[in-house]
Amino acid sequence: MKQNILGLTFRQQAEEFLEQSRTRKRKPISNNTYHTWRSCFDKWLLPNIGSMLLQDVNNKSVKQLVVKMVDAELAPKSIENYVGLVKLVVASAIDENGEEIYPRKWNHDFIDLPEVDEQNTPTVTAEQLTQILTKAEGQDRTILLLAAATGLRLGELKGLRVEDVKNNGKTLEVLQQNTRDGLTDRLKTKNAYRSVDVHAVVAAELIAHIAGRSSGLVFVSRKGAALNPSNLRNRLLYPILDDLGINKGGLHIFRRFRESVLLASESRKLLIDYWMGHDNDDMSTRYGKQLLADKKYRKTMAQQVGIGFEVPLAVQSVQNLQREEVTLAA
Repeated sequence: MKQNILGLTFRQQAEEFLEQSRTRKRKPISNNTYHTWRSCFDKWLLPNIGSMLLQDVNNKSVKQLVVKMVDAELAPKSIENYVGLVKLVVASAIDENGEEIYPRKWNHDFIDLPEVDEQNTPTVTAEQLTQILTKAEGQDRTILLLAAATGLRLGELKGLRVEDVKNNGKTLEVLQQNTRDGLTDRLKTKNAYRSVDVHAVVAAELIAHIAGRSSGLVFVSRKGAALNPSNLRNRLLYPILDDLGINKGGLHIFRRFRESVLLASESRKLLIDYWMGHDNDDMSTRYGKQLLADKKYRKTMAQQVGIGFEVPLAVQSVQNLQREEVTLAA
């Protein structure tokens, strides 16, 4: 600890915790996580307990904080996340031996931490996906189609380059993402670096979208800049969902749909986790490496699994391309 322990406030330790969390060598947090945590501190934690001495941040003070959050009608999950950050900050104060200076035995019953009910994880059905794509045109349609058919995270889609589109659109190399801080080759986890195999019908539309380009981002704004996630959600997706009477959800609803399609298929769990960028200890085994290195097997499975929904004919004249790709893949 650089600060004098006597007089150390929660605010001071929170700032050191944030900086150390993103610069440490062992499992540093992503830029997205940093900004999320920064927002949590600025919005609730620092205004309420920032000036408190760290030694006084205990079950009683956290209980008082929870009361304020409950009175403000924060969701139980949000309250749980805020309290979790408080615990991390207190635990991050350590001495020269790496021991916690203020060890705590947190008592959730005393704190009266609200129980988190089953989380609302909105998704869409196959029929709804087809309807959504019918309402979208051009680049909007392509990005929604790719999201639903590949399960790529939003940051990964925004960071996808034309150079990363391989094998005539049937392979996507996930090597970078686009965050609030811009493009970065630092992905969510080590397993996020992967090759995602794409169904021929989807590949055909993707190739039509990037026709004539050899470099640059696959999806860009009218000014040629990276897409704004808020615009994608608020100006593209939400109006379509409202128009169709579908419950609102961010672009993650497409990732959930893709995973449900994969889980319902005959694909091995190892391959599903690989495509989705999930952790799976089997990936590091000799068998796992050999299976995932088998490109022919992966591509065959991608065709067999399909995409799980019907792709409506695009307004653009890509129907012939689709038919040709399907014929070649047969």
